[in-house]
Amino acid sequence: MKKKVAEIKDVLYGEGDISCEPAKEEIEKAILEKDFEMRSFQGDIEELKTEFKNSGVECYAQIKRYHKRRIAYLAVKGCKDPILLCKDECTILDGLHRLKAAKHIVLKEIDVIVTDAPLDLSDVQKDKLWAAIKVYGSIDKALYEAGINILRK
Repeated sequence: MKKKVAEIKDVLYGEGDISCEPAKEEIEKAILEKDFEMRSFQGDIEELKTEFKNSGVECYAQIKRYHKRRIAYLAVKGCKDPILLCKDECTILDGLHRLKAAKHIVLKEIDVIVTDAPLDLSDVQKDKLWAAIKVYGSIDKALYEAGINILRK
């Protein structure tokens, strides 16, 4: 199903008062320099955690650089995977980089899947979902295996 980009909740990257949110200009620079990040956050989290092992400001700078490069990649290359939304139809379960890329290139609508996932999906449920996506390669099958139903409209 399609959903208006403006109706999906955008969340800023960061922690506490430390922002890891890349500016529009930083994303544009990454696009111009073809400085892209092809790895997905959830799919490659262990490798990324190793890269982000530094503490403090340097760690946050690395994370911000990752987000900038990932958004730039998706803005240029696109992504066929829909954004996964919780049952409130505006809270993202998966796809924040895709949403930010869509906003960057000023898309009006984007493909989404609405699930019956609660707004407070536990880390265990999220881990099960990502493990199932890796095994089954299908979002529908993975959601089923993780015990999350798709709400068809």
